[in-house]
Amino acid sequence: MSLTPDQQKALNYKKHIAVTANAGSGKTFVLSKRFVEIALDNETKLNNIVAITFTDKAAGELYTKIHKEINERISSEKDEEKLKKYERMRRQLISANISTIHSFCISLLKEFSPEANLDANFTPIDQETADELSSFAIEETINEMLNSEEPESLKELMRLFGSKKNMIEQLKTILAKRKLLESSDGILRNETKYYDELFVNEFEEIFSNKLDDLLEAIELVNSKVLDSDSQNDLALKVEYIFDKENRTVAKKIFSTFQILSKILTKGKLRQRGYLSKKEAANFENEIRIIEDSFSWVSFFDLPEDYNQSLNKMLLLKNKLLTFYKLIETKYEDLKFEEGYLDFEDILLFTKRILSNEYVLKKLSEKYKYIMIDEFQDTDDLQYKIFMPILDDLEKGNLFVVGDEKQSIYMFRDAELEVFENTKKEFKYTPERSQVVTLPHSFRMYPQVAAFVNSIFDRLFAESNPKFNEVKPQKLICTKDISEEGGVELLFAWKEKEVSESELVVK
Repeated sequence: MSLTPDQQKALNYKKHIAVTANAGSGKTFVLSKRFVEIALDNETKLNNIVAITFTDKAAGELYTKIHKEINERISSEKDEEKLKKYERMRRQLISANISTIHSFCISLLKEFSPEANLDANFTPIDQETADELSSFAIEETINEMLNSEEPESLKELMRLFGSKKNMIEQLKTILAKRKLLESSDGILRNETKYYDELFVNEFEEIFSNKLDDLLEAIELVNSKVLDSDSQNDLALKVEYIFDKENRTVAKKIFSTFQILSKILTKGKLRQRGYLSKKEAANFENEIRIIEDSFSWVSFFDLPEDYNQSLNKMLLLKNKLLTFYKLIETKYEDLKFEEGYLDFEDILLFTKRILSNEYVLKKLSEKYKYIMIDEFQDTDDLQYKIFMPILDDLEKGNLFVVGDEKQSIYMFRDAELEVFENTKKEFKYTPERSQVVTLPHSFRMYPQVAAFVNSIFDRLFAESNPKFNEVKPQKLICTKDISEEGGVELLFAWKEKEVSESELVVK
């Protein structure tokens, strides 16, 4: 199989490369060829290369493709020197660094267990065992707190969560995602001003355009009401809230929430006592904007005593964190007694040992080339493990490949921003980095590719990166066959209760 021009660009191992690869674009094929090309380099040993995949199955598939690539080259190679390299490569492949991020980190922790302050015979545990230990740690801590001299703070937390069961579930979630506590300084801060500004900035980033259009529509409608009835009680209240002299973002947000609570009833603009049905006919567009806003504004429930609520939230957050720390300590003790490490530990301990100069020096000398597959499902912690090894891209070579459209692991803390920020950084340093797209699909028939392009051009037309939404990207069909393929739509009427699986089978 010959390489496309885009695939050929991705093989350049003299530069850091970030690849966006459409489904069926041959990314594993490119990864295997790149691995072999690097290994062919006179100064590169096989153990200088790290290939990180998302699952053990993907690691096995990559290993198989690399093995196949080497065998094909051996069968056609005439140069004796290259032939010897390929054969040596094939022998050494069994010990190559082709694995998941957790397997890679486990090997590092085994090698540097003294620096990590770990028993070299530690045992990685699965999620089921981790859940059992965390449940035991939580129950034990709750019982100790309830039997202590000051159980009131715990009882207050139970009231906040609605029940003991809900509180336990939330604590288990925090414990399972404790790396987020370690990587975020914001959650530990206690200034109301910080959270106030954080909310306002996030709100503005997401809704700024909608907010301006909404306020303009409200102003037009309210002016019309006052023109018709200068003493309209509701319109006068809206005008008072508007306060045109103080249009900071925060003021606009809270003013809007107050106004909508007065002029909307069940998501519809009031007609009785405000804008009559006859007058409404001249403001169809403005009314649509106002009523459409209900779907996103109603998501927020901001009380009038917002700052007081913020102070209460901080007080409860601190109580929750204090209680959580007791649970975390007990959980860590339980694991330490058995020599256990859970999934979070494996990454956290690896990140910590990278602050050791001796460890970092050894790893930087050893790992010259790092390739990471499914990069759209990487999180910030994983990124911070690899970057120090490459001295923040000042040394070695980084190759990442992924597809934002295939990111499905946000529930496991995957962060699309990591991929996006990496690509931005590479674009700013063209002398040492490159961003490549693999748009070709070797799986789809022409009609299917055309259908997908047409649909997703519209679905992704107004993408918002804040919500991990991505821009549309054309698929290029490469199938050189007479059959064009086709698309069928399956319809089911609700009253017949036909399942999707039944329709597909039929």
